[in-house]
Amino acid sequence: MGSRSAREIKKRFKIQEKGLKGFLKAIKYFPWCIILGYEFEERDGKLLLGVRNCLPQIARIKSGRGEFPCKKMHFMEFSAFCREIDDKISVKCVFAPPDNHPSDCFCLWEFTEG
Repeated sequence: MGSRSAREIKKRFKIQEKGLKGFLKAIKYFPWCIILGYEFEERDGKLLLGVRNCLPQIARIKSGRGEFPCKKMHFMEFSAFCREIDDKISVKCVFAPPDNHPSDCFCLWEFTEG
């Protein structure tokens, strides 16, 4: 799904930039970015993407089901999205469920070029 989403976003919004610049421009149109309010920080040639208020996880916790272990799923999704923008972008999960994480952030991802 990640590659298809990126391909459609690139086409629809005429995104031609490569690297982290192209990735950032494209990911901002990704529906989950809009729904969850992804937060971005550029630091030392890296792009950090954080999710503070993950609505699906919050709903699961409130209903007593606990967190869904989404790390692997999102790693595959982000990796495919990156490859569609520029195959030189790599993604690393800093933390995501089922990992322990701060109470004010469900997941944090790091994107680099190279």
